[in-house]
Amino acid sequence: MQLVVLALVIGIFLAEDLGPRAQLDAPTALLLVILPKLALAVVYWVMTRLTLRSLGRPRAYSAMRWLDTTSLIYRIVTIKLYTIDLLILGLLDQTRRWLGGNLVLVDELLVMLPSLLLLVWHWWAYYPIDRRLRDASLIGRLDAGLPIHVPMTRAQYLLNQLRHQVALILLPLLLILTWYELVQGGFAFTGLTDQAQAALLLAGAFAVFLMTPLIIRYVWDTARLPDGEMRDRLLAMCRQHRIGVRELLLWRTFGGAINAAVMGVVAPVRYILLSDALLEMVPTRQIEAVMAHEVAHVRKHHLFWLLVAAGASLHALMLFWALALNMVGVPDEPTQIVVLRAGLSLGALGDVIADPQTRVATVSVLAMVSWFFVFGFISRRFERQADTFAVQHASQQLDQPMIDDGGRSLVDSAAVATMTAALQQVADLNHIPVARRSWRHGSIAYRQAYLRTLVGQPVDALSIDRQVRWIKLLSALLVAGILTLFALYPQAMSQLL
Repeated sequence: MQLVVLALVIGIFLAEDLGPRAQLDAPTALLLVILPKLALAVVYWVMTRLTLRSLGRPRAYSAMRWLDTTSLIYRIVTIKLYTIDLLILGLLDQTRRWLGGNLVLVDELLVMLPSLLLLVWHWWAYYPIDRRLRDASLIGRLDAGLPIHVPMTRAQYLLNQLRHQVALILLPLLLILTWYELVQGGFAFTGLTDQAQAALLLAGAFAVFLMTPLIIRYVWDTARLPDGEMRDRLLAMCRQHRIGVRELLLWRTFGGAINAAVMGVVAPVRYILLSDALLEMVPTRQIEAVMAHEVAHVRKHHLFWLLVAAGASLHALMLFWALALNMVGVPDEPTQIVVLRAGLSLGALGDVIADPQTRVATVSVLAMVSWFFVFGFISRRFERQADTFAVQHASQQLDQPMIDDGGRSLVDSAAVATMTAALQQVADLNHIPVARRSWRHGSIAYRQAYLRTLVGQPVDALSIDRQVRWIKLLSALLVAGILTLFALYPQAMSQLL
């Protein structure tokens, strides 16, 4: 769902570059925006009702897998309908005409509202299934002597999802969008150069990025992790790996999430969060493995390098596709080259792409699609390194660590078993199929299979650490190269991008 929220805001920036699109009358535009979304909502509701009837029957597992696939399709179609709203129907321009101008953040929120309501509807329709699954786990919790949480009402469930799935991404991005509009609208009249405005935009975005952990701490339901053995052990782990944190937080989810998270690039605004259900239901050694995974993100500076890699890869891909489209040809220099077997002339294609708005849209869409795959790969490598770090940490904490003939520490099978079991617990208790793919993390089964290959390898010479070092180096070189090109050829780069 966070990816959908990210796509909504990115779509606003793309629509800003495109300018006015279709000129439809208000009733027609409204119908074209609302009717497809209503149809999608009805189809998903029917699927959830059918799945709900299947629970407790022999085909329940199959029905849940179908619903999982349907939910993925639902999210994809939501993004596609939003893209049509912006790029074909020109909803942003239409909304500004209805409002009588560009009101800071108001028009953008109105444009995103139908798609955000689709997300809310997804959770509203799914709630009965979630409630049945959690009710079914109560007997097991009672038998295990675990705390019992009062089941969430539908309103509490929706609020919980909005806080954790939407607000986490949307609030910081809305702050950046607001700053962008203020800089573009206000400072444009002060005679500032484009470079000065760009510097202001970057400074504002960086400030929001730094302060986001403080925002999220109070948006989410969190409290200081109580004093006790668990807090002492986790703080000792932070000291062992020289990790500064402002606070360890208990993340209250009504027992609804088995998870942990780290937020913040610098220690004064860095928090590590552990959910209530994680602390209640997962054995201590597995909690330490999950905590070590989060510590790795800080120790390896993943948050910073993900930001660098995201920006560097996106700009590099935009530059690549802009240059590629330039090579296609323009009206005064048609390039008669046959594309594949279709017999299409790149010169004719060049005539179309020569239109400035079409060129911007094409470059943006191609860059975002390719960036999706590139950044997903990078993120999964970072997550793999964090999993590996947890195993490395556990291997070195054993009473009798595994050592080779040369005295080097090796990855122990017990350490791998602890981390794979922790991942299994997270999957089982969150009702996540282990084969379900994740854009940024990979599937649980994929992560477990990788960890089992580490047994017997030297703790300090694992290939994933080399891979991540190369990713960081390449990201840094891309940033340096792009900045150099902007410094040497500012006009040419501005025209390309």
